[in-house]
Amino acid sequence: MSVDTVTRPMSGNLGINVMTRKYLIDGALLTAEQVGEIKNPTESQKRQFIQQSGISDQKLREIETMMAGIAPVIRDYVVDAVTPLIDRLCRVEQKTKTLELQERPLVPWAGTWDGGKQFTRHQFCSDKGAMWYAVADSKGVRPGSGEGVWRLVVKAGRDGKDATTR
Repeated sequence: MSVDTVTRPMSGNLGINVMTRKYLIDGALLTAEQVGEIKNPTESQKRQFIQQSGISDQKLREIETMMAGIAPVIRDYVVDAVTPLIDRLCRVEQKTKTLELQERPLVPWAGTWDGGKQFTRHQFCSDKGAMWYAVADSKGVRPGSGEGVWRLVVKAGRDGKDATTR
């Protein structure tokens, strides 16, 4: 059985032609890369490739012996490299679950605004029926005074005296 060799131009190589070897596997002409992409190759497909590649039985046994010796070393290296990453991922997942189970923090409510009270940044208070958020620490600065200390969160509604019930 002969191996078909095809010449094809390689883009970006200034017109240099590269020889691409093709292998006849189960009636299809494939490159070595395509042969390598066969998932779960049959013994017949392996034998066809080996026969056409020119690898002797002796050389094949040497390759298999070498791979049998090096495979555990590669496996151990990969396990050693990946295990810390898996452990870290597990810790991150556990922490995420813990955070998801915790109650959300309550709104830091400071009550009704009072000119003599100290308000700290991120607190909320009410004044004249509206809810305000403290952008900065303050004391004596009334919400809505325009000094940039407070941000309106909920505007005051109507007093409800005209409400009707169904």
